[in-house]
Amino acid sequence: MIENSTERLTCRSTGGNPLASLAWSCYNGTESNLNINNGSVSRSVQFTARRNQDNTCTCTAIHEAGPLQQATMDVNIMYPPSIPEFKVSGTPVGVEISIIKDSAQTVTCHSFGKPNPSTNDFTWTKGSAVVSSNSVLSWTGGIRIQDEGSYKCFVTTTMTPSDTSKTPVSTEVSSDVTMNILYAPSTPEIRMNTLIGDVITDQITVVINRQFELVCKATAHPTASYSWTGGSRIDHTQILQDTIAIKTNTSRTCTAHNVLKPSVGIEQTQSSSASIAVYINYPPVSVTVRHTTEKGNMVLSKYNIMERANLKLFCDSESNPSSAFSWTGSNILQTGSVLLRNNISRSEKGHLSCTARNTMTHMDQLVEGLSSANITLSILCIVNSMSLLWLSMVIDFP
Repeated sequence: MIENSTERLTCRSTGGNPLASLAWSCYNGTESNLNINNGSVSRSVQFTARRNQDNTCTCTAIHEAGPLQQATMDVNIMYPPSIPEFKVSGTPVGVEISIIKDSAQTVTCHSFGKPNPSTNDFTWTKGSAVVSSNSVLSWTGGIRIQDEGSYKCFVTTTMTPSDTSKTPVSTEVSSDVTMNILYAPSTPEIRMNTLIGDVITDQITVVINRQFELVCKATAHPTASYSWTGGSRIDHTQILQDTIAIKTNTSRTCTAHNVLKPSVGIEQTQSSSASIAVYINYPPVSVTVRHTTEKGNMVLSKYNIMERANLKLFCDSESNPSSAFSWTGSNILQTGSVLLRNNISRSEKGHLSCTARNTMTHMDQLVEGLSSANITLSILCIVNSMSLLWLSMVIDFP
């Protein structure tokens, strides 16, 4: 019998004089009047079939000339399958299931009814594709990232009443479930300036005391959080804004990390890192001028030289990359770190400057560095004594 259907059972007794009296014990149902026909008597009972109320109905024939006689019928009440529920490795879960990538865990669709669904009464689909024809959903080789998404489990059963005049009833029910695939961060990409900036493969060059930005990017589920290490600092951020104040080459390391929390199983903390070298460029500093030789004494502010002598000055500086030099002064314009002036004249006295220049790289930009050293060039000359004497005589004896 199918639940909620109205059912009628009829008991019949034949023979006897007088005819037997009939009575039903069946769900407290409504009994009909006795029906006597051609030497037999019958009585029916009517009731509504209810779920989980399987019972035995008994018809008792009572006759004054003999013992009680009884006929029994077992009543099984059928009902359709329940809305499917899910288990992972035997543990009940909800309609959003998190599984770690490459896991061999399976998802089982459960439903109960009468008749109880067999494993082949289940069908799993993803979109329009059938992915399993039984109650268990599994993935050969372990679940993959592309297996993430929405699935549907169908269960179909047929209830066939004992009363052949009644039509069998097939019922299909279904539930949706979402599979979330958890996976550790991939090896991070380090990019310039933005999430879509150029990928840095192994190194960058930056200018000292000039801000730069690095971006760390990794694929992960759940989304990764990030930290940067290098030098003496740790920054918990995806975008690193940094300035380096020392001339020493260094490095920066990005670590992406996340926590995998499967619906069933042990929580896992995962991480992945990538590093780049950071090379430092800096402009010319400590520009110095020396005389006579490259290692000669330093000229601090003034350099004296006799007229018509040969001048030789050396300019040097500390920089990365190395600098190019130029000299400027009175009637002086020369390139190179060494200033050579043969037979120097008075017209070249005065301000003299050595300028150091270099072209630095800052990420994807070129930056010019510039610094100078300034001295005074003093030209000494010898006074002719005879000319002074003649001049004195002219003055004393007009």
